[in-house]
Amino acid sequence: MVEKGGLVDRVIPLYHRYFSHDDIKTMLAFYDTPTGQKTISVMPQLAQESLALGQQWAQQLRPQLEQRIKARLKQRGVEL
Repeated sequence: MVEKGGLVDRVIPLYHRYFSHDDIKTMLAFYDTPTGQKTISVMPQLAQESLALGQQWAQQLRPQLEQRIKARLKQRGVEL
């Protein structure tokens, strides 16, 4: 159900900021193709897995980043 003032009405200006009317028409044509339909079906899982990989990567970097931040703070006379 699409309600006035609902999510669709809120998202339209966001899309308008980044895409022209012709861009939207081209995207809609793409999503009618088999590849477009596949994209629609796998994108949520792909986004979820990508987010998880990004979180894992950030966790791996955390100790190194903490060490570098502490070293810079120490250079500036800040002790933790």
